[in-house]
Amino acid sequence: MQASARRRRQVGTAALVTSVTIALVTLLAACGTTSSGGSTGAAGNSNVNTSLGPMGTVGAAHTALGTVLVDSHGRTLYELSVDKAGHIVCVAVCASLWPPDMLPAGGKPAVGGGVEATLGTVQRPDGTWQVTADGHPLYTYSQDSAAGQTKGEGVMDTGGTWYALSASGSPVMAGAGTSSSSSAKGYGHY
Repeated sequence: MQASARRRRQVGTAALVTSVTIALVTLLAACGTTSSGGSTGAAGNSNVNTSLGPMGTVGAAHTALGTVLVDSHGRTLYELSVDKAGHIVCVAVCASLWPPDMLPAGGKPAVGGGVEATLGTVQRPDGTWQVTADGHPLYTYSQDSAAGQTKGEGVMDTGGTWYALSASGSPVMAGAGTSSSSSAKGYGHY
């Protein structure tokens, strides 16, 4: 009789564990889906979508700087004024502070809503592929911790100045001349 009761408890426990596991998997899958309403970034912007699509998708979103290009997670995209498609300056330490907007080899950037710039790709010195807008390599900024933030706008370092890009691919230039924490830490030349 005790063995029978023990067996029923084991079956009941197994069923409960299975149900909880299924519920967690369902919840995690739902958390990973694209949000149609967007989320509020630190700038208080409810129009920023936190997931626009797959890696290499460039969209446009409204921020405190106006409408700017954003990556597939709604994070502001920047260009370095001295970085060109044929001459990428931001490598090594720079690329850890300003992560390049990457694509898998052979991938093509996807154009999200509101983008007027011509998107393309460039091969980086390490052989990886980076998204470009009107020929300018695109980067996010590690200090932008949420979609809609624009802390990298106008940051200067020894190599040039970082600018968010408008939907047409032109630098916003709202914060031209601000000092950079990267320069202060000696990251100047990349």
